[in-house]
Amino acid sequence: LEYDFDRGKLRILQALATSISLVSFLGGSFVVVSFASFERLRAKFAFEQVANMALADMGASFTYFLGSPRDRSALCVTQAVLQQTFELASVLWATVIATTLSLAVRRREQLSPGRWRAPIYVVAWVCPCLLALLPLSTSSYGSAGAWCWIRTKPRAESRAWRFSVFY
Repeated sequence: LEYDFDRGKLRILQALATSISLVSFLGGSFVVVSFASFERLRAKFAFEQVANMALADMGASFTYFLGSPRDRSALCVTQAVLQQTFELASVLWATVIATTLSLAVRRREQLSPGRWRAPIYVVAWVCPCLLALLPLSTSSYGSAGAWCWIRTKPRAESRAWRFSVFY
């Protein structure tokens, strides 16, 4: 999909994204501070997963504070890489939480932190970091409208990158 917004609509879109991201960042901060402050929460692997998802959401929210950098500038590419990393990490942490809940409810099983922590961290943090680096190989990060991500053109290449590293 390609959108043809005029400058006014892009400013409105960015202002909304920044405002909503501020609320999300503050909510994530509350979760992370609560997790760090209460030993009882830190003792449970499920709360650790929620805190990690909150960290990923905070990172994603931060990227929208960077505004709409000039296409292909260092700030634009930085925003795009960080956004790709944190948005995908957030989705993967949500998947981890859903899997944990499903196991607990349907099978009455608990994930053993000793056995599963490292593989989960690799999938939910390391994989997004590595996948975010791949579009750099074809200089595919740039302006995607009101912020930077994988550029909309060339269409076939952009669709391929978006599908393979995010969707």
